[in-house]
Amino acid sequence: MADDVIAVLDHNRQLLAQLLAERLPQVGYAQPQASYLAWLDLRALELGEDPALARSSSAAGGAEPGPSFGRQGAGLRGSTSGLRRRWSKRRSSGLRA
Repeated sequence: MADDVIAVLDHNRQLLAQLLAERLPQVGYAQPQASYLAWLDLRALELGEDPALARSSSAAGGAEPGPSFGRQGAGLRGSTSGLRRRWSKRRSSGLRA
C-alpha cells in the first residue's frame, strides 16, 4: 500500500511540474523530494501578496496562501500533491495564465 501512495504522490508532482512548464512557465516550482507539500512562486504573475485571492480554488486544489505562514510567504502559494488523481487532474485543468 505504501508503494501505491508513493506512486500517486510522484505522479501528481510530475503532472503539476509538466503543466506548469506548459501553461505557466513563469511560476517557480521545485518538486519536493521528501514531502507532498510544495511552494509555487507566483510573484512573476503580479497577483499581489496573496495570490490565493486572485486565483480560483479549483485551480489550487489544496493550496495554502503563502501569507498565512508569515511575511516571507508573500507572493507564494502552498500546493499539495496528496490528492486523489481525479482531484489532481481537476486542479491541474484550472492552471492557466
